[in-house]
Amino acid sequence: MATIELRTPEAGQATVAAPAAPDACRPSSEVQAWLDRLPEAARAPKLAAAFPRIAERIARFDGEPPFAARYLDQLMIDRRGDRQGFPIEVGRELMRLRSHYAQRVEASIAAGTDRGWGRALHRGPRG
Repeated sequence: MATIELRTPEAGQATVAAPAAPDACRPSSEVQAWLDRLPEAARAPKLAAAFPRIAERIARFDGEPPFAARYLDQLMIDRRGDRQGFPIEVGRELMRLRSHYAQRVEASIAAGTDRGWGRALHRGPRG
């Protein structure tokens, strides 16, 4: 079972966290419902298992595709210079999700039902 290494800022010594319980890797009902709604090509089960908080946030943005796309941009671009990045497979899932949400925005703009999403895509989520 995998473990997570943590560093305590005071001592600077590595400690090892207890392995997560097997149920901890199962997505919440909200995330599972979101995964089920996504087209199969856009589903992100590895993201949901490895990074449940990120999956929950994306699921909350699902009804606002430009905000979901913008959040995914923020995840994939390290503007702080100190992020470790994601495992390759999770990164691929994030890119597929980004493409999915961008396509939803473009389709809404083309249909005239975008509610200003084109502008929102460039501004990003509020708060």
